[in-house]
Amino acid sequence: MTSLPECFSQYEYYHQHKMNRWLHIVGVPCVVIALMLFFGWIRLDFFSYLNMRVSWLMIMAALIYYMMIDSKAAAIMAVVYCLLNTCVGYIVGGRPTWASFSFLVVLLVGGGLMLLIGQALEKKQPVLQGRFLSMLVMPIFVVNDVASQFGWGFCKAASESTKRK
Repeated sequence: MTSLPECFSQYEYYHQHKMNRWLHIVGVPCVVIALMLFFGWIRLDFFSYLNMRVSWLMIMAALIYYMMIDSKAAAIMAVVYCLLNTCVGYIVGGRPTWASFSFLVVLLVGGGLMLLIGQALEKKQPVLQGRFLSMLVMPIFVVNDVASQFGWGFCKAASESTKRK
């Protein structure tokens, strides 16, 4: 299993163009919110005692992986994901509607296009090709990039290189 600094150095290699980084700062949250919305529509009922949206289970799975690579990043992402998933649940509601489905499509297609355009600017193979775990770590990169703009980056190596750019 790779460490977070190793993941960040790989991210730095594939995301050197400033516009690509900005496209990722917008595109990755769009895709994450779309996935939260989709998995929020699916509910699990455990013996009529616990009714839970699958999006919370997906978040727990991601956070378990984050804990294995970096506990500080996992704690920060737990706050980010919980706030985001709660907001998505309140804004869109628990059942699919035409408006929420349209919102999902716009976020997923728009976010995906931003990521593809960003990779085209780099003129490199997309980092996610054949690497599912890289996709799980992508939101950490984005949160660190945004936090670094305010001097709050939690991965020092990545925060320093972001300041230099």
